[in-house]
Amino acid sequence: MVLRQLLMLVLCCNMAFAADVPGRPKVALVLCGGGAKGAAHIGVLKVLEEAGVQVDMVVGTSIGGLVGGIYAMGYSADEIDAIVQECDWKYLLSDNTARRDASFTQKSIDAKYLLKVPFYNINADKNSAKEDSPISRLPAGLISGQNVLNFLNGLSMGYQQAMDFSNLPIPFACVAADLSKGEAVVLKSGVLPVAMRATMAIPGVFAPVELDGKVLVDGGIINNFPVDVAREMGADIVIGVDIQNDSPSPENLKSIPQVLSQMIGLMGNESYLRNVKDVDILIKPDVSKYGTYSFNKAAIAQLVVNGYAAAKEKFPQLQDLARKLNTLALGEKEFKGPKATEVVRDTFCFKAVTINGINKENEHWLRRMSGLKPGLKLSGSDINRGISILMGTKAFISANYVVLNKGSEDEELVVNLRKGPTNILAVGARYDSEEAAALLVHLGIREYDLLGSKVGVTGRLSYNPYGELDYSYTSKDFPKIGASYRVGGVDMNIYRSTANQNNLSFMYQKGQVKLSNVYLRNFNFEGGVRWEHYDFNEYQKYNLPDEYQGYALHDKSYLSYYLRGVMDSRDASYFATRGMTFDAEASFFQTDFKSGFNNFGAVELNLGGVVGIAEGLVLIPSLHGRIIMGDCLEVPYLNYVGGTEPGRYMEQQLPFIGVNHANVVYNSTVIGRADIRQRIGKKHYIYGMANYLRTSHLFDGLFTKSGMGRWGAGVKYSYDSPIGPLSLNVHWSDFDHKVGVYVNLGHYF
Repeated sequence: MVLRQLLMLVLCCNMAFAADVPGRPKVALVLCGGGAKGAAHIGVLKVLEEAGVQVDMVVGTSIGGLVGGIYAMGYSADEIDAIVQECDWKYLLSDNTARRDASFTQKSIDAKYLLKVPFYNINADKNSAKEDSPISRLPAGLISGQNVLNFLNGLSMGYQQAMDFSNLPIPFACVAADLSKGEAVVLKSGVLPVAMRATMAIPGVFAPVELDGKVLVDGGIINNFPVDVAREMGADIVIGVDIQNDSPSPENLKSIPQVLSQMIGLMGNESYLRNVKDVDILIKPDVSKYGTYSFNKAAIAQLVVNGYAAAKEKFPQLQDLARKLNTLALGEKEFKGPKATEVVRDTFCFKAVTINGINKENEHWLRRMSGLKPGLKLSGSDINRGISILMGTKAFISANYVVLNKGSEDEELVVNLRKGPTNILAVGARYDSEEAAALLVHLGIREYDLLGSKVGVTGRLSYNPYGELDYSYTSKDFPKIGASYRVGGVDMNIYRSTANQNNLSFMYQKGQVKLSNVYLRNFNFEGGVRWEHYDFNEYQKYNLPDEYQGYALHDKSYLSYYLRGVMDSRDASYFATRGMTFDAEASFFQTDFKSGFNNFGAVELNLGGVVGIAEGLVLIPSLHGRIIMGDCLEVPYLNYVGGTEPGRYMEQQLPFIGVNHANVVYNSTVIGRADIRQRIGKKHYIYGMANYLRTSHLFDGLFTKSGMGRWGAGVKYSYDSPIGPLSLNVHWSDFDHKVGVYVNLGHYF
């Protein structure tokens, strides 16, 4: 190796050093894989530019392929540093869609379920084996990688189409592994963002990239430090950046990410040891304190510093190489081709917008839904938002785009969609001090299909269980048609101010038919007919308020007609920092078919907002109310208040801080509430809560002496845990003049 280096230097000293002189030694930059540790590559790039080393090719694996590909497109080290520092890595390394871009249905699913596993239809195609099982039809990775692909596509303006990577400003190649054959695949041509996405597809974490009949994953499992690839491409001098950890101690192999990272390293260890010996200038940053998944801002910033420090140690050698190659930078770096640009920094007016991967009759509908329509002035952010909206439907597993004829009269946008799994198995779990443990399981058949029939089965296992079957049919030209049937049981204590009126237990059935909107993101409007039947325990006495004495509990059926409008523009289901919620319903009831109709109506409103005051400090005002019109002596439809969450025992139950149990109140009830929340650190929150209630027999008596007032207050601590909010609140109210405590863990359902 030393002899070869000497020969190279002699050769360099005796030849013409201009870039266009035949025989000039080719310098390759080889970047190792290593997840978040790849931020160190950026620090090395800064030193290379300071030294004036202009490389002739870049070769990388995994994160080395990602950083190397961006550099090969013409971005400077400082530009890459700024891009990486501004990244929301938690978002990029997930399948999350910005909540504002998700469909309303998807928002409700995300708010209830902790685990959501999409899967393909069993034996959905003729080539499927008969022994296919649900497990065999699961996706090939936990993360589809769409957010990373969007990120790379947005940086690649000018190089989004299929091409030879030797025509980039700096020739480039990256290494992936073909799972079907167990071979390394060197990607030197194709769609650049897709190639960079393929080289970093960690098996089991990111879904593989299917390309030209190959199933491509992270090249690190075979060749994590591709010096040999650079040599095959004609490199005479190799500058290698090694970010692979030395053998970790047992203490650093106690988590799944740590073990997975080490397994990948071991699989490619033989080629790594061979390649590391074939580097002319080896730069090895200190990454000992960081792992593959250290994607936090502090770690990224320090890794860039560590890469810079390691390269500075080789600065004399790098400067000497630059002088001998006569490429010392005196101004702007000269590239082979034009530099790529960022989509978000540009504006467009497309003559045509084409969406591939769908039925052509639905293309116009999806253009309208995403806002990607021809003839409009669109920014790069508008394009990214449109792609996010398409992904928010959950109908597609990937979406990438190409801008054709940039800046011309024939400027065109082409969006390529790939259909994803249509079915879903979702599981939610929670614990609270009111009902103890609860489990919610949902199976959705064709849940993620854009149009057509969908079937869902949901079961709640808890102190108050239920089972539900629902069917819906979605058409792009007509409101969504839905029908559902639920059967369940409720066991609850009913209070009247400070007195426990008794325990009420019953079985209920509910069927409904409804029409609702299709694929609105922040709104949902529906109207329909409900049939409900309540089977009360005949052996359980129920002491009603004075005005209801003489009313007997027995089996009853009810028919109701309703209109409902819901809006949710919050940026998160829990711990939101901005946005509003609105839920209003008007219902008309007809009761007890056997003895003639007893008609009455009800109007309910729940309104809330989240207003930022200062860093981490928000005000959360809300208003809740329900008014019963007519003679309602029906226990299932009385007004109830109490608890942290609405609708705990009865759907119309209004939340009230200060009591956990359900309190029966008068026909007209209004509650005003204000919470103030302060974030402490990243995931800890402290709340102050206060609410005031007015209730009366008649609406016009709400705020007169004939009405009754009650107030309550409390404090709450919450932690944003990986399995949902963990909260403890302590409260008091003048309902019972007692201090109460409520504990919960998990998403509410």
